[in-house]
Amino acid sequence: MGKKITLKRYACVVLILFLLVFPNSAQGGWKSPGGISLRIWLVYLATAAGGIFWIIGKRRGEIYRKMEALDWLAGIFLIWNLILIVVRSFHGENSESALFAAALTGFYLLFSARMPRIPVYRLMALCSVFPIVGLLWHFLLDEGFTFGIGLLFQEEGGAVPLVLLLTAGSAAGYILGDEILPPWIYLVTAAADFLTLFLTQNIPGVVLGLSGLVLLLLYTGTTPDRIQRALQLLLLYALLLSNMPLLAMLWNRELVYSMEGCVYLELVTALACACFFFWRDKHRDGQEPEWKGFLQTVRGLAAGAAALLFLMILHAERLAAMEGVFARIGAFLGGGIRDWCREHGGTFSDTLAGYGAVGVFLLAAAVLLTADKIRTSKKKENGWLYAAVILYIAQSFVFSQQTAAAPVFVCLAAAAFYSGEYTTENGERTEW
Repeated sequence: MGKKITLKRYACVVLILFLLVFPNSAQGGWKSPGGISLRIWLVYLATAAGGIFWIIGKRRGEIYRKMEALDWLAGIFLIWNLILIVVRSFHGENSESALFAAALTGFYLLFSARMPRIPVYRLMALCSVFPIVGLLWHFLLDEGFTFGIGLLFQEEGGAVPLVLLLTAGSAAGYILGDEILPPWIYLVTAAADFLTLFLTQNIPGVVLGLSGLVLLLLYTGTTPDRIQRALQLLLLYALLLSNMPLLAMLWNRELVYSMEGCVYLELVTALACACFFFWRDKHRDGQEPEWKGFLQTVRGLAAGAAALLFLMILHAERLAAMEGVFARIGAFLGGGIRDWCREHGGTFSDTLAGYGAVGVFLLAAAVLLTADKIRTSKKKENGWLYAAVILYIAQSFVFSQQTAAAPVFVCLAAAAFYSGEYTTENGERTEW
């Protein structure tokens, strides 16, 4: 049943293609007569299409999965936004944010009702060509070029959430492999995504991009081949980042990356490679390396790096007043993230401003339920999707919700939690 070529399977593929190829279709100023941007209307129409498929499926007797706590929470948030739309329309106020939140929530509920297995990362890698090429053209050739990507420049850092998701898709395709596309296509696409992320010069985004690759290593590293491919992407990420000052000189552009910091990054990368090869050469006698222990070591190092980064953010001002290379690097990273968070509101602050304390409570509950669902899930084949969901939730603490990235995240979350085998409304197990 899971391999049938059905109308809904085709519809899901076309929908994801549409949302990815058309992520920035609305040039910043395109508005409908109601004052609502085209992108939000597109998400609303996608939700309406999902509702039509749900009605058709119910009439045909299709069995959908049973409701869970996360669904009930989303339903409450949907009803709340529908009420806000009516109230704001009655008072003549703009209801764009409420319409987007309602459409996005309904889109999640309908799209995840019976989620088929579809090659999400293949679609993301192919479709990322359109926005990534536009962004590279803007950053490297003509800063006035915004055709098709104007939506990403409506606010500072607007391109980062979408680029992070596209990076996760391309990297996952390279790590997991594909029966249709060769690995080098995913590798080239991932390199272009990395370069685009670095050219945004957004320090929180660069740190999150590195964190996403580490998450992919931990969640997809089920075989030695996958672990080595994930490590290759980490090496590529570090090498591209350390050579950004050279790229700035070639293109005669000013970037925030210092030559000194990039040299030390190269030294750290070389030291990490030396340690890895030394560890692997110890098992050249035919014995398979203890990859499980290696992943545990990576997990411990990642936790230590996260704690160190938190201390850098906390003591950024004190580090800026100190002398020394490591103090300057710590002030650059910690100060960059702290200054960004101070000047820009994340999803939680936006929710507090738009919905009050109750909205923040619902959002926090949704994050906790999502974390518990990832923790208790046994679908190892969806590991890269879990990594992408965690990455997007993490960036939501730093960036506001973007109309270009949020619908893509909904597709990934639905695929992560509800593709494959699940419990139906009647308590039976089935596969889709």
